[in-house]
Amino acid sequence: MDIRKVNSLNLDPNGPLFNLYKAYTLIQSSDYHSSIQYLFKFISVSSLRDDQVFAYIICGLINHKLADYVTAIKYFTLAIEIEPSLGYLESSENSFAFNARSESKYKNFDYKGSIDDKRIAYNLGDSDVSNVDKLFSFRNEMKSYFSILEKDIRSQLKSEILLLSLEISNSKYDLIEDFKSRLDDLRKTTIVQKLIRISNSKYISGDYKSSIRALRRAEKFID
Repeated sequence: MDIRKVNSLNLDPNGPLFNLYKAYTLIQSSDYHSSIQYLFKFISVSSLRDDQVFAYIICGLINHKLADYVTAIKYFTLAIEIEPSLGYLESSENSFAFNARSESKYKNFDYKGSIDDKRIAYNLGDSDVSNVDKLFSFRNEMKSYFSILEKDIRSQLKSEILLLSLEISNSKYDLIEDFKSRLDDLRKTTIVQKLIRISNSKYISGDYKSSIRALRRAEKFID
């Protein structure tokens, strides 16, 4: 079913699908504050834990976009506390929420909290670079999910809402992107492993700002 046809359906205004669709249309029109209200309604009328986790993550992403990082952190924490196992991110479980909360903490200058969340998301130890595949697999899972055409309208709406919420403003020219385009996969992996080692070393020494920056830089070399 084409989600553009949802508006023509006779939906129950008190049902979860109606509120999810309203949130979707409001996010499309950049009316973020109103969309959050419908996401709250969606949470209140849905009995599914996955729905609640999804809505809290979207509320977090929206508030991050609005530069309200404290509120974003609150919603990501609520999602984490439900111990999510989202249907379209099964193998990542709450990696997505930890990763998102790390970004908000970084923007809020909580470098210790940011690197701790990022390390949990990627399951990184103090001296372990073997989990570099975790970074690559997480990104690939997100790409694979977005490329799947979901059959039911609820999943389609979730996919579209997540895509809209993840949109960020990128710089027109990124030196790392330009450099990355010249590297083969082996070289990229080598660079990522080196940056993880730097991040771990800085973490152990208590330099959390440098630690999270190194790991964020590593992410830029992941396609």
